[in-house]
Amino acid sequence: MTPPLKNQQAWLNPLRWQARRGVLEAEILLAPFIDSLALSVDKPPFFATLCELLNESDENLERWLLRPQQAPANYQALIQTIRKNYLNSKA
Repeated sequence: MTPPLKNQQAWLNPLRWQARRGVLEAEILLAPFIDSLALSVDKPPFFATLCELLNESDENLERWLLRPQQAPANYQALIQTIRKNYLNSKA
């Protein structure tokens, strides 16, 4: 059974706001990824890690999104997923 859209928006909207950064490069990668989560009914399994990542500084987030090998190990898989989502959205 699909939960009401209101419940989905309850966890998606804060992520959308957190993805709005002062760094354009980070926003360009994060916005399509967050939008792709709208297709999910439930929170993704990496939700907690995504919340932690979005709480990082703009400088770190930009550097890690552009150079994922520099990201801490706990963020690397998620960052690769974000980058792949961006590339797939442009294909």
